[in-house]
Parts: sequence; C-alpha cells; structure tokens
Amino acid sequence: MNHNWIVLVRAAQSPFFSFAIALLFLAVVVIFNSQPASIDVEEKAETKLTQNDDITVTPPTTTALVEPSVIAPAPTPEIVVPWQEYKIRRGDTMGEILQKIGIDDESRVFFLSQKLKSYQRLRVGRSLKYKSDTTGRLLALLYKTSPDYYLIAERGDDGVWQVEEKPPQITINKKLKGGRIESSLFAAADRAGVADAAIDLLIEGLESQVDFYRDARGGDTFRVIYEEKHDEDGDFVGVSNLLAFEYVNLRNPNKPRVVRGAWNADERGYFSPDGESLRGAFLRAPLKFRRISSKFTNRRYHPVLKRWRAHRGVDYAARTGTPIRSTADGTIVKVATERGYGKVIMIKHFNIYTTVYGHMSRFAKGMRKGRKVAQGEIIGYVGQTGLSTGPHLHYEFRVHGKHKDPLSTAIPRRRPPLEGKALTHFQNASAQLFAELKTITP
Repeated sequence: MNHNWIVLVRAAQSPFFSFAIALLFLAVVVIFNSQPASIDVEEKAETKLTQNDDITVTPPTTTALVEPSVIAPAPTPEIVVPWQEYKIRRGDTMGEILQKIGIDDESRVFFLSQKLKSYQRLRVGRSLKYKSDTTGRLLALLYKTSPDYYLIAERGDDGVWQVEEKPPQITINKKLKGGRIESSLFAAADRAGVADAAIDLLIEGLESQVDFYRDARGGDTFRVIYEEKHDEDGDFVGVSNLLAFEYVNLRNPNKPRVVRGAWNADERGYFSPDGESLRGAFLRAPLKFRRISSKFTNRRYHPVLKRWRAHRGVDYAARTGTPIRSTADGTIVKVATERGYGKVIMIKHFNIYTTVYGHMSRFAKGMRKGRKVAQGEIIGYVGQTGLSTGPHLHYEFRVHGKHKDPLSTAIPRRRPPLEGKALTHFQNASAQLFAELKTITP
C-alpha cells in the first residue's frame, strides 16, 4: 500500500478528524438555508401562470398595524333638530308647559327658580318654541311674549342654561298695497294683504273725511304705504307707521272724491299735499266697536236699576280688552272707580269740551289726573265694571258741562292748515310718498 494512503487512513480514524468533518457539514447546511427563497417562489408562480393562463394572481396588500390606544373613534354625524312649537292653552303655567315638552327635572327646577316676567305673560294661543336632540334632551327655548320682548334660553356644551329676556332685532320693510272695496274697507284691505294694525291706522287717518259705516260704497278704491317690523327670524312684529294713503270715492257726490294724505311727524297727524289737516279736532268714535248697544236718550229703562232714567251717552259694544282712545287732545281731570261708571276717565279739551269713558276693565299705564293726552292715544280698555250687564264703553260728550249726543252734535272744526316753512318742509318730505302712491294698482 502506498505510504500516503496509509497516513490518510490512519488520520481519518483519529477523533480529531471526525470532529472536523462534522463542523464542515454543519457549515454547508447553514449556508444553504440562508439563501433567499424568492427564486423558487417566482419559478413556481411562473409555472402556475403557464399552466393556468386565465387565472389572475393579485399580490396581497400590506396593512400597517396601529396600536389600539391611538385609533381615533369614528366621528358622530351632526344631527340638526328642527324647532318644535307648543301652543299655550287656557290655564297653562310655565311649570306645566316645561313638563309637557319633556324638560329634565333639574333644568325644570332651575327655570322655575328664575324671576322672569315672561312667566306672567303667557297668552292663550301663542306659541312657545323649543328644540331637543334625538334623545329628547332639551337644548333651547324661545318665547316671544310680545312684539318687543322675548325670552331666550340655550343650553351650553357644558350643560349649563343661559337665560335672558331681551328685545328682538328689528328690521323695517316698506309695503305698498292697494285694493277695491266690495263690502267694506276693512275687508278689502285684509284681502289685499294689509296688516290689521295698518288698516286701523288707515281708518283713523280717513275717519274725519269718510264715514265708513255710511259712505263707503262698492267700487271705491284705496292705496296705502306703510312700514312693517320683522324680527331676526323674519316673523312679523307689527306696524311702525302708516306713511301715506289715498281713498277714491266714486259714487257719493256729497263726499270728497279723492282723499290723499301723508304722515307729518312734526304735527303728529295726516295732511293733504297742499297742507290741509285730514284729522278733525275730535275722532268720531273712541274705539273700534262691534255695534252701538244704546244711544243717547232722556228716557231709557236701566237694565240693572230696573227703572226708567236718562242715558246721556252712547254705549259701544266691544270685546273686553278692546283699546279705548282719547277722541281729542286734552288733559285728564279724573281717573277713578265709581259705583255707576266703574273705572272711569274724564278728559277736558280746549277748555270747552269734556269727554267721559266709563266701565273700563283697566286703565292704560300712566293715566293720572293732570296728564296731557294726544288724540288717538290709548287711555284704557273695554270692560264691564260698575253698573253694567256686559262689556262695552259708555262714552259721553259735554259742552260747557252740558251733556250732548255724541252722534248728532256738530263736531268741532278740524285743525288749521300748514303754512310757511312748515308747509314747505312737509311738501319736500312727502313728495316721494305721493309719487309712489300713483304706482300702486288698486
């Protein structure tokens, strides 16, 4: 045997040699497993595509993992809840209303602890608006207690209520209206969309020129310009002023054919384009009445006293609470409550005339002896105090202290016309209004 082979065989038989071979084998295994497997995967994919041409392989999408603590919750969509309305009923109190609309007990106790004037101004038929979320939790209240006085309450994000009573933000809009009379001026104006308060002012401006209970005829026409007040919600609040008007009488030759006038703020009255006052010294009636229930007479059977006696005035039947106006400028000489007249006011005019207003339900604010009042100013409200069987106004007209029939006595002459600078100022201020009246179609 060759000497070299003998040495190699003896080395292989040694323990050291066996250990070296084992290390070499381990190294080869590690190197083999560390090679990337992409080649095999790609080869397999190519093989698969070759065998199945109609199959599409979509690589998997990779989603980044986020720690659960930093995942934001899905936003809650904003819910718009419309305003709802509660119509105030007879006998309702604020506590009952809050309970009916579903306010929580804690907020109800809070509201009732507030000393608010609105709680004393609940009017039957008026609406209280409220807003809730979808769980029924009350968020806001709005009660328009009067045209110029609102209760507003809102719940903040912290759950705390903010409550205030304040006047609304008012905008003024000019209105131009016209119409043709079929039965009455009031009905025609209402049909034309004229606000009730503006109709009252129109009748007041024309009443010394036209007797609407006798002289108004079918076919007469009217035109009117007035200002309406609206709040920030666009709701009608009232009428601020009647600016100008025209009434055309076609069928009564005994009356002025055309009555045209505009408001003169300096004189607090209506005047024609040439400066003539359209307001008589006295109004024909002190209120808007339904009918005359009893006239002036020296012999009338008294429904309460049950005996015949003189009735030295005119009784105007009207609803309780109807406003009563002074028929002329004057000074109050009596404000009292008497057995016969009930709540009564007496006013002296021009040192000659005295008017008496009896059976009032209440006096207007500020009425007292010695106070000066203007023609048309509200002095009280219709009632049935004193010796009365129903709501009405007892109205008397006295000349130098003697009773006269208000319906037949000659009414004093109207006010003097404007002259000089006063006339020029009025004509300059009213020219545009009279021009606008001509553009209105009756």
